[in-house]
Amino acid sequence: MQEIGALQTQLEATNDALRRLREGHLELQGETEMLCDSCEQIHHGLVQIGGFTPFNDLNPDDRRRMYELERANLVARRVMGSDRYLHLIRQQNQGVARGEDTDMAVGSEAGESETRENDPPVDPPGVLTQVTETLRVELNECLYRHDYATAAQFQNCIMAILDATQGGVPIAVEVRSSLFNGLGSSLESMANRVRRNLPAVAARYDDLSGQMRNMAQG
Repeated sequence: MQEIGALQTQLEATNDALRRLREGHLELQGETEMLCDSCEQIHHGLVQIGGFTPFNDLNPDDRRRMYELERANLVARRVMGSDRYLHLIRQQNQGVARGEDTDMAVGSEAGESETRENDPPVDPPGVLTQVTETLRVELNECLYRHDYATAAQFQNCIMAILDATQGGVPIAVEVRSSLFNGLGSSLESMANRVRRNLPAVAARYDDLSGQMRNMAQG
């Protein structure tokens, strides 16, 4: 009877470990699918402007610069319109095939994007601006500790806010509610990711998630 009891205890522990393993596998599978979708979108964007994917590691400064240019390009595309924006980008990249024009094309594109980064914010000053700045601080902290996966997710949150705003026109109530609920879900996901190794950071993400949920109801 004692041996049977010990075996039952071991079996329960094995079943619990298997359950947690399945949950982790499902979570990893979902994140892998999200990563594949994100890579396809990036690849599509690069092809549209005549670019390619470099096979080298990025340091935190490279990633920070990339995120800044990405936000600037999104603002520029919304201000110009998709057709005009892509037309201008393609014009800048027409000389890429000729070696002597490559540096000129890259410099022109970088200069345009940097100028757009200094433009006034497209969303009206207020809650959205404060949320965006908070997320940018968290993004930079992720880059500092080399947590690039979480940094990319924060960048996606910022891009979602920028994409939802249309100049100085307030966003609709339904769009605002969906936006903040999505931000809350993303922050919850990030909190679960870092909870084991960085409990204080996870608690801060949970607090931000709660704030986003409250804003969605407001």
